[in-house]
Amino acid sequence: MELTNCKVLLTGASGGIGHALLEQLCAAGAEVMAVGRDAAPLADVMTRFPGRVRYVAADLADAAGLDAVAAAAKAWGGIDCVIQAAGVNRFGLLDQQDDAVFAQQLTLNLLAPMQLTRRLLPLLRQRQRALLMFVGSTFGTIGFPGFSAYSASKFG
Repeated sequence: MELTNCKVLLTGASGGIGHALLEQLCAAGAEVMAVGRDAAPLADVMTRFPGRVRYVAADLADAAGLDAVAAAAKAWGGIDCVIQAAGVNRFGLLDQQDDAVFAQQLTLNLLAPMQLTRRLLPLLRQRQRALLMFVGSTFGTIGFPGFSAYSASKFG
């Protein structure tokens, strides 16, 4: 897919894999709607690639955040590509993690990408060619001590 002027919606843009993808997408000429909870890590990229990055602050773990992202994408005039890179990992043995920590990982890593995709499908269907990508993990196929909740959320 040619990325020059391609409109990409990228979740998890504030850190980790998402932030690395943001840099690569901008360098390739894409226009990026960067979704995250913290704008500070994006400042350098926004300075180096002026006009290429639009920041949307959203918590993808709740419906209001998902709705805000979908509304921003619609107001932007649509999208050509969605890259779901948002995620969370809270290390801990299964018997040492409380229900809230377990639920947070399942919500952000498994449910939120599907729920956001459902909201964005009408915009993607308006394009002749659209791309939808989900960042996974090998922890979704293997177990490892201390990563029970994370592995379950990535296996989905």
